[in-house]
Amino acid sequence: MEEIDLFFGGPRPSRIFNGPDFYGRTALDRGGVNFNSNLTAHNPRWMSSLDNSIRISELSIPGTHGSMALHSPLNLISDYVINQTANLTTQLNAGIRYIDIRCRHYHNLFAIHHGAAFQHAWFDTGVLDPIRTFLRNNPGETILMRVQQEYNPTGNTRSFEATFAAYHNRYQDIFWNPTGSTNPTLGETRGKIILLQQFQPPMFGIRYADLSIQDMWNVTSTPAMYQKWIYIRNHFNNAMNNRNRIHINHLSGNGGLRNPPPWKIASGYWFRNNGSELEEVIPFNQSSQFSDWPRDHNRLIYRGGTNLLTTRRIVSGSITHTGIIAADFPGSGLIQNTINLNTRPKDILFGTYKIVTLLNNKSLIDLSSNTGDRNVHLWEDVNQRNAHWDFSYDSQRGAYVIRNSQFHNLVLSADSPRTNNVFGYPFSNFDSQHWILETHQRGYVFRNFRNRDLVLHISGGNTGNRTNVVVYPFFNSNQQIFRLERP
Repeated sequence: MEEIDLFFGGPRPSRIFNGPDFYGRTALDRGGVNFNSNLTAHNPRWMSSLDNSIRISELSIPGTHGSMALHSPLNLISDYVINQTANLTTQLNAGIRYIDIRCRHYHNLFAIHHGAAFQHAWFDTGVLDPIRTFLRNNPGETILMRVQQEYNPTGNTRSFEATFAAYHNRYQDIFWNPTGSTNPTLGETRGKIILLQQFQPPMFGIRYADLSIQDMWNVTSTPAMYQKWIYIRNHFNNAMNNRNRIHINHLSGNGGLRNPPPWKIASGYWFRNNGSELEEVIPFNQSSQFSDWPRDHNRLIYRGGTNLLTTRRIVSGSITHTGIIAADFPGSGLIQNTINLNTRPKDILFGTYKIVTLLNNKSLIDLSSNTGDRNVHLWEDVNQRNAHWDFSYDSQRGAYVIRNSQFHNLVLSADSPRTNNVFGYPFSNFDSQHWILETHQRGYVFRNFRNRDLVLHISGGNTGNRTNVVVYPFFNSNQQIFRLERP
């Protein structure tokens, strides 16, 4: 049967949403894409708790392609010019740490462009000033910034490199000074921009070309959309197999007028809005094509957007490390699940454990047997079952539900922001009942999913029986670090 490209035809909308497709896989994860100006993800300090010794290549970093491309001069071409709907500050607060900045050299200044389209922003006031404010408020973070020349230079009396040097001189407090390393540590670069330089020396950062890059951007048809996904999938495999080199994987693409626009490549949607259905491509009982794309129970194939497919594979555990992701219209699910890879234990924990405080290396997190309060506190180890906890992993959140072995209907829960107390409460699938386990040099930190700034904490640093357990901001104390031990 001849392949049917229905991009400008009349496909029937999909009947699959977030449920399983024909093969039992999650059909799509709508959190992968976002066409609104706001993002629900809020991760202004996600790097701050990571170890200083981690190299940039070892991080999974959510990023944007065409980070400032929010405006089009004509509605007719807006689908092909616009790459983002959230502004730069919103992106950074959501957790984006790689940005792609296109500068037109204009009268010895940098005007921000996407092709010929001016983006109503300048390099200093529109890019560097917001970054400086963000880094001053969040000094534990690092931003990787690709800079390249865009569109026709006009009215200049100096080179592009000389104009960049003038900006660099004014903002040198927020630029990392290159040391010759193409893979610095997080500790070396906190509070700084790492420039990924796509212009001639002198060098102000790392050569963009020194990265391992996937950027097959010219996507002109349905088969090309699927081939783009194969490039993406293979590059994630490359990144997982070599964490000693910085990888960047572009989920973005653009077919040009009358071909798939960036929003469709990212989403696979029929319309450019968050509630759209997927677009049907072909009956799959007559074709073995597009095996990674969703199939419904009526045996129809639907376009798989690159953002949605990536999010699905991260959530399922198929992708355990991404390197840098460069995406058009990234949603909070793609951003959050990428960030979560940095703190996910290498081996997912299942089964029953004791949670042992490092304060004395023997007292346990224990659930009170008093039915009146069900408080969580410390208690000496006498092999009591109410100090045994059953761990199960929620792949959608990238976090654990920790259920008490003695009182199995009760799970470890944080009363935040009301009292910040920790207690046992019947499971209701609240965010406050999920815990992100971060590996630490000395054990584990239990970060509450509802407010990731708060971690499991032993009040007052005491170790006596009935010492209260709360959630509290992390400050790298043994009050907040635990080891796990099998009963």
